[in-house]
Amino acid sequence: MAGITVRELSNHTSNIVDNPEILLDTYQFEEGLAEYDVSAYKILKNMGYSEKIDGTSLKTFLYNYLSGDGKYYNTNNFVSGEPGSSSHYSNIGSALATYLIEAKSGMT
Repeated sequence: MAGITVRELSNHTSNIVDNPEILLDTYQFEEGLAEYDVSAYKILKNMGYSEKIDGTSLKTFLYNYLSGDGKYYNTNNFVSGEPGSSSHYSNIGSALATYLIEAKSGMT
């Protein structure tokens, strides 16, 4: 597989996609905010969004999602084809772009 550029991550052409079998488990809910919008909180929970994956850093999660030996790795985390060849919105790709910018700049 060819390398992925920050530009491809930023414009959603990296070939990384949000695997719903994993992504829905990654949402973190601020319990204190649930009281401000109980209906939205309940809807998200009923749609399957959960906090099954927690207690991990973004770096660790991305490794586990993207690396062939990661515990969340799955071929469904990617679309076929080379990076840059098609466009697919990806929260995971956006998170990776954010992480790379933070790591390079030294800023959160």
